[in-house]
Amino acid sequence: RKHNREVRCLALSTEGKWIVSGGADKCLRLWETDTMKQHPKSPLEGHQHWVVSAVFSRDGRFIASGSADHTVRVWETSRMQEAKESPLAGHTGWVSAVEFSADTKWIVSGSHDYTVRVWHRATGTRHWRSPLTGHGGYIHSVDFSPDGDWIVSGSADKTVRVWSVVTMEEYSLYNLSDEGISQGQTIRRSLRSSSETQYFIENLAPYPNYQFSWVSSSRMLQGILEGFCNGVSFVTNRFSNPQPITYVEYQAERYIISSKGGTLLIHRFDSEVKKALLVASCVVSTIWEHVPKKSKIWTISSRNDLIAVGFDTGEVVSLRAPLLLV
Repeated sequence: RKHNREVRCLALSTEGKWIVSGGADKCLRLWETDTMKQHPKSPLEGHQHWVVSAVFSRDGRFIASGSADHTVRVWETSRMQEAKESPLAGHTGWVSAVEFSADTKWIVSGSHDYTVRVWHRATGTRHWRSPLTGHGGYIHSVDFSPDGDWIVSGSADKTVRVWSVVTMEEYSLYNLSDEGISQGQTIRRSLRSSSETQYFIENLAPYPNYQFSWVSSSRMLQGILEGFCNGVSFVTNRFSNPQPITYVEYQAERYIISSKGGTLLIHRFDSEVKKALLVASCVVSTIWEHVPKKSKIWTISSRNDLIAVGFDTGEVVSLRAPLLLV
């Protein structure tokens, strides 16, 4: 069993046991990472259009998904059913990014309607000071800081904005020029000194023209940020629906995972020369034989040394970085 159309999004559970995938067939599917067997109660159905974003809560009890039907839906993993407070309605465009707070109390969503919305998970109600407005383009990614005090959002308007959860007001703005991150040294210092809370940007993976496609507030990959400050772009795929790239860490090294056609490309960022060096490539269909040879990688996700890969033909597979880096 697989998705009937292309896989639009992937997420790994915190412990790495499960992968959730969302597809253009309007459903979510849950897969066991080691065996790639599908959960017996999968798929999860309810969205009326493509599922374009999905995430597990930190404790693994819930999945949140965003769709081109403009809704956020919440699913209970214990029952593999939609939660009673779902769906969360209010966006007027695709919900292209979703994330839980660390305590699972809140859900933040970003949309093609240029807004960020914050929802109370247990009731499904919108925070009374939401939506958060200011972006001038599609929002591709959102995240909470580990302590839950901050929200970070990345947009096609070439900015990253940081919002206070207490006041629901914009706290700071980081702008990206056409050549790379403008005033990168200043940005890096202000990220470190502006608050005792380290809401560092982790995955700064630009779409073509340096739009932000993925941000995380957990910590900052300084070498990656330095690369962008020097105008280095690691996007190699040229699909009609560009993917975010992803990162894994293995033996204290940082690796950048991207794709071209059906091939995973693995680069190691060299902080001395400030360049990404190709260290491995892998045609996924040679490892997972059920993947058609002409399939194209549509989306990728990672956690620790695990890499999840989704294809335009509906397949979902998992790989471990150490096996590819031998």
